[in-house]
Amino acid sequence: MHAEGEGVPVNATRARRLYADAAQQGDLFAMNNLGELFETGRGGSVDTLRAVELYQQAAEGGFAPAALNLARCFSQGIGTAPNLAAAEHWARLAAEHGAPGAGNVVSRVRQTFGKRFGYLR
Repeated sequence: MHAEGEGVPVNATRARRLYADAAQQGDLFAMNNLGELFETGRGGSVDTLRAVELYQQAAEGGFAPAALNLARCFSQGIGTAPNLAAAEHWARLAAEHGAPGAGNVVSRVRQTFGKRFGYLR
């Protein structure tokens, strides 16, 4: 609500606090959304390492949108070293868990990785 201004004024700082509280309770949705706030710097400072940690926790819990975020981070080297195998793993997991738009994500990961780092296998 606070992150998007749904029924309340946008307040990313408050959203970050609320998501952090929920994430500590094991809420996978909150972990993913908190990761997005850390990645973008909304509501505080940018911390891509923390974003990747949160995405991974939520993805390991089976939250498909977090697996997609994690695949993107590994494919683009955001908050972690670029890693094609890890990007493909998380992209496939996201697709297996029915993430919207994940049908072609493995090929997109390969293309992004190849363009950015000059490597296609």
